[in-house]
Amino acid sequence: MPANFLYMLRFDVKPEKARQFADTAEQVMKIHKTHPKGLGENLQFYTSFIGNGEVAFVLVPIDNLGAIDSWTHTPDLLIEALSDGPGQDLLNRWADSISSWESRIVRYSPEGH
Repeated sequence: MPANFLYMLRFDVKPEKARQFADTAEQVMKIHKTHPKGLGENLQFYTSFIGNGEVAFVLVPIDNLGAIDSWTHTPDLLIEALSDGPGQDLLNRWADSISSWESRIVRYSPEGH
């Protein structure tokens, strides 16, 4: 049975910064998966394979929307996990590689509505 909800993040990556995005995203996702206040071990990370542009997606299955309350926003999480200087540096390098992003929560709809 799929999760009731799916938290989705979409990142449009600056083409000239694709390698920088990949390197920093790997670190950020590892922290989110392993830190008690992160998005959790069920986090899934996808990148463009076919299609226009460099796009990355983070997907997190959620059974109960209350789970979101235990998450810490990425800037605070990186600083908590790595300390102020290194956490801020990683955040700045990651953000510098992203041209735009959006997030949403979608609901599982087995009937298609």
